[in-house]
Amino acid sequence: MDTNRMWEDRIFGRRVAVSDTVSFTSSSAPIGCFDPDRGIVYAAYHASRDKYGEQVEVLALAAIPVAQPHRSENIVLLEHGVPKDGKAYSYPIDASTVFINGHVRVYFLADGTDYYYVDYDPATREESPVRRVFCSIGGKRAPLSDAAVDGYLSAHGFSGYNLNFDSKEHVINSSKPAYHNGIRYGALTSGYSQPIIFSTSDAETFEFRGIIPKIAKYETQVAIAGGNMYALLRGAEGCNYYVSRDLGLTFEETPWRVPMSETRPQLMEYKGKVLMAYSLLGIKPNLMRDGRNNMRLLLGDGDDASKYAEVFFIQDKYGIVYYDLINYKNVLYMLWSNADLYLDKSLHGKDLLYFARIGEL
Repeated sequence: MDTNRMWEDRIFGRRVAVSDTVSFTSSSAPIGCFDPDRGIVYAAYHASRDKYGEQVEVLALAAIPVAQPHRSENIVLLEHGVPKDGKAYSYPIDASTVFINGHVRVYFLADGTDYYYVDYDPATREESPVRRVFCSIGGKRAPLSDAAVDGYLSAHGFSGYNLNFDSKEHVINSSKPAYHNGIRYGALTSGYSQPIIFSTSDAETFEFRGIIPKIAKYETQVAIAGGNMYALLRGAEGCNYYVSRDLGLTFEETPWRVPMSETRPQLMEYKGKVLMAYSLLGIKPNLMRDGRNNMRLLLGDGDDASKYAEVFFIQDKYGIVYYDLINYKNVLYMLWSNADLYLDKSLHGKDLLYFARIGEL
């Protein structure tokens, strides 16, 4: 049997479009969470009403019932330049979501420099005012911004980073949260910088813990398994897989380089092991940018990722971009963007947001 064909039938025969294809011409970049009681996955994404490819004009939220994804709803949270509570926010990008106290908390970067959040209440369908995200450095609390990141890196003797590498993304919080003993952990990055590890108990103040001593491009993903924290760095030269024995205070290189393309990877704990998702270069046919039409999943434990087992591989010529994996009751679900709708308008595969059930591995 053609193993790849079996997986293709299993996922792509049941995929469901969950972004608003009537109002939007593009949608991309999901980082999701789930409501454990209602069985609903929430994914914040970026969209445009009249442009194509990766846009940052609209910040939207998709509410996806895992049992009936075709009944997904979409809520517009914010629009570029349109005032909300008396203030306009520019280029809302790099959104991510967590579920806390019965609310969906959506983080977003505005003006390329400052992080905010807005809470959405599924019960009342009401949104909170936009609020600042803060960081804590040495016990001192300050707004989470590029200035705070710059100060922290330079104070610890790091150099070579460029927070202006991308004009719309001076600081990036699109790391999927890792949960450990009621605390959330993640990685703050930039277009070109050393990743900063943070923890938060209230999902509002991020306490800076440590720095991975390697320049990465855009996202770094973290997972906690077996008492260790693992980090997978996008776009890093040399070693791109690190381990911390003290939950992000210090890091060391692992013995294997993950052979992934420079697109957003995923890393998460699954059944006590590490589940790693990344894309490979040179997979054909490929109508997108090379490395953005496939996803490979490895599952394993320990520092040596070369001993991890491949448990899933899938490809699609219309794109598998900015994928997000969600573990809901040990069943894996997948979100990703592709270009089924407007292939002639975008070669980045970011026009349509899909949802599918992978199953239990």
